[in-house]
Formats: sequence, structure tokens, C-alpha cells
Amino acid sequence: MLGPLSLLLVILSATPGETLRQRLELGEPCSVVVLGDSITAGMHLPDPATESYGALFAELLRARWPAMRFELHRRGTLGAASGAAVDGWADEVPPLGPQLVVIQFGGNDKGTGDGAANLPTYQANLATLIDLAHAAGAACLLVAPPIHERPLDSPFPAAARAVGRAAGVPVADFDTAIKRGSHDYRGLFPYFIHPREHEHALAAVELWRALGELLGEPASLEARFLPVATVALPGGRLTLPVEVSNLGVKPLDLLAAIDGLGDLPAQRLEPGASARWAAATTLAHSLPGGRSSEQPLRLAVRGGGWLAPAYARLVAAPIVNVPALGSAGASSPVVRLGPHSMIVGESLDLPASDCAAELYLAADNDRLRLRVAVTDDDIGTSGAPLGDGVELYLDLRGDSERGQPWYSEQVASLMFSVPATSGAVPARTLNEDHPPAGLLQLSAQVERVAGGYRLTLDLPRPLLDQIAGRRVTALGFDVAVDDADGGQRQTQLMWLGRADNYINPRCLGELRLDDPAPLGALRVTVF
Repeated sequence: MLGPLSLLLVILSATPGETLRQRLELGEPCSVVVLGDSITAGMHLPDPATESYGALFAELLRARWPAMRFELHRRGTLGAASGAAVDGWADEVPPLGPQLVVIQFGGNDKGTGDGAANLPTYQANLATLIDLAHAAGAACLLVAPPIHERPLDSPFPAAARAVGRAAGVPVADFDTAIKRGSHDYRGLFPYFIHPREHEHALAAVELWRALGELLGEPASLEARFLPVATVALPGGRLTLPVEVSNLGVKPLDLLAAIDGLGDLPAQRLEPGASARWAAATTLAHSLPGGRSSEQPLRLAVRGGGWLAPAYARLVAAPIVNVPALGSAGASSPVVRLGPHSMIVGESLDLPASDCAAELYLAADNDRLRLRVAVTDDDIGTSGAPLGDGVELYLDLRGDSERGQPWYSEQVASLMFSVPATSGAVPARTLNEDHPPAGLLQLSAQVERVAGGYRLTLDLPRPLLDQIAGRRVTALGFDVAVDDADGGQRQTQLMWLGRADNYINPRCLGELRLDDPAPLGALRVTVF
């Protein structure tokens, strides 16, 4: 057994990674600095303090070493490139006394175009940042940054990997971790919107894997929530399947806990084997405001000294049985939108006469008919989404895929402006979207009336079937009404989803055209 002096000499002669591991074993306080750009800052996340990859990484550290005190310092600067981090290092990082530094840069170094001329400087800056971290006595993890383009071997992530290999520093490959699964066909940053909750969760898992490599503890476990797509009633029980795989060479005795859902039974897992557990939760008896709701799911599996994380989101969305065209039900509004439906401009205290709407739906074998009767006391013609108009969201993926938090060619957002006089209005979409051409060939009829307008759109079911590759009896759906009051949009009324429906179809509701669901039923997904 080493005495205090011998242990001190071992620590002084150790590599930064070994020093960090010894510090963890001794239970000493640990300062972690996550240094990066707007991704590290959690730009466009609803709550970066809990949903960013750095915050999730800190949660994992505390779960793995619960007796230790970890101080997380997220230092993400919007628009920052690696050179700014080098220039600001002395003032920014050493005062925090870090034992571990995570370095995440690249998107702003690349800039517009391919950024090839910036690559040598980027690589040199990363190498300098690693040297500075080691000189400060800190271990280091390098991030291969997520890049908009779809290929996995784009130059900047490849450059970060090369720098990491040359310096002997583990690389958390965010680019590959996000792109190797399903993701948005428009790239990782559609409309310059940064990675959202599910991409940050993937990044946190990848960063955790890299930490294991740094500590000489290669990941022996992998865990994940299996997808769920089902129909349930409010207040009902929902099964959450969990899969765990033993990646190591030794049998592992597993323990697991799902955040807020209790412990799962202990289980022994042989090398190379996988096991499934079934956790359960109870759905809320009502949806807040009648809108789709979502909650994060977090899993921690322990075995052989390692902790394997998994993340998912549970969404409960209303199901609407569409009445038959010509029936009595078709003449009654499915929903009335008003100030309670406002998701843009919530701070404005506006009367219903400023903007309100009634939504009518009906279907037969040939068409799905949408009618929106809008009350608006000040109509402009600059067009949705920044002017007055109606937005429509469709998810035509199959039952097992509908609600995944990214767009595919079977997911579309359509927009209809208000014309100066009554008449046909062609469908349009945002620039980066490429929905099937048939959708963009549709037109809505818009009638200008006193105090507002009426929009009617027939969606041909054969066209929906063609896009989906099957007979569409159910689809994801939402509708929004934009109100500009003579200038740029001030408010937006949304039926069920979020203000980011155009990049995230997770919270769209479900329309049933032929196969009615029980009254009040919910479409529940876990992705």
C-alpha cells in the first residue's frame, strides 16, 4: 500500500488522464470546463442549463461518482472560433482551476463554404488548446464538431480527429454520433437552428464514451430506450422498453434506474449478450391546455464499475377522429384558437378580435378538407410565416416512425398567404424544405370577409397515399395562424405543437381518417 508521499509522487509523474482518474478515486473536488461555441452554449435549446450536452455530461459525472463535488463551467460563446479560445485562454480557463477541459470548436472556423483555407489554422489552434490544458494540469477531451453537410468525412471533423490522434487525446465524435442515426434530411442546422434536445443527448453519450477512453475504462455497456408508438388513454399505463448490451469480455451484474420511474430489476448479463427490461409510467390525466406534452426520459445502467446512459423524449399528442365530409360533425369546429393558443407573442395582452380562428376538418375517400375561419382586424398581404396567413404541418410517415424529431421527405410544412382579394392561393414552403412536388401544386381558396378571412384546402388522399407509399388512414397534423397587424408577425396561434414545428414534428397531433380511435385517446411516442 502506498504511503502519502509515494502516492503524491505517483500523481506528479502521471499523465493528465491518470491524474484525473486518481483524483476521482480519491474523491477530490473536480472542476470541469466545457469550452466551445454556440453549441456548447446550448443555442436554441429551451433550457440549456439542463438540456445541453455539457449539462447532461455533468449529470453523468455526479451519477457515476455521487460522493464527489463537481463544478461544471460551461463557457460557450456564440460565434466563437478556436482562435478566440486561444487568445482568451489565460483570462478564461486557468482561474477556474480545471481538472478536465472539453474543447468544442469548428463550425465557426469553417465559416461559409468549405472553409478549406482555414483548416491549417484550426488544427494548430486545437493543438495549442490541448497543450494549454495539459500545461494547466488538466486532462483534455476534444470534440469532432457536428457540421451541417451530411457526409461523415467532412474536413473539419476529420481534422479534429487527426489532432486528437496526434496528441493522444480522446475525441468525442459529435459529428458521427449525430449523423449515424436518422436525422433531418436538410442537415444538422436547418434554417441555422442549432442541434436540439435529442442531438445534445447523443452528444452527451458520445462525450461520456470518450471520458471512459481517457480514464482507461472503455465502455463495457450500451443502453437505449426502444422506440414506442402506440395509442393510450389519459391516465393509462405505458410500458417503456429498455435494451442493454454487454460490450465487454466479462459477465456484468446490472442495476438500472430511470429518472422518475424507479429502479429496474437487477440482472446478470453475459459478454456479447443483450437484455431487455420493461419499465412503466402512468400518463397524465390531462394535457396542459389540451396541447401535446413531452417529457425527457433518462436512464442510467450500472455494471462492472461503468455507467451507461440513455435518453429519449416521451410525447403524448391528441388524436382527432375526422368526421365524414357532409356529415353533421363536419359543420362543427374541431377547435377554436384564441389568446390561449398563442405561442408567439405570449406576453401581448390582445383581445380575441385581434386574431382568433376556428378549425374545421372533414374527409371522404378522395380528400381531407381543411377549413380555417380566421378573425383578424388588421390583415396584411406580406404572407406567412412573417405576415398574415395559415401554416399547415403534415407527417405522412408510417405508424412506427411518425413523430420522430426530425424532418424527412414525408414531412412537410405548407404556408398560405392572405391575398388582397378573394381567390386561389398557391401553397409554398420555407426555402430549405423540399416536400413532394404534388404538395406545392396545391392551392387553397381564401375568401376575404368582414373582420377576417376563410381558407379552404382539399388535400387529395391519392396524393397523400403516393407520398406515404401506402394508404394513409392516419397522419401527423397541426395548424397555425400567423398575425402581423400590418407589419411583421407579432403573434402565432398554434393548435397542438410547438413554435418549432417547422424543424421538429415531434408534437404534431394525429388525424384518424378511417379507423377511429377511442374518444380522448392519445398518440404516445418515445424517440
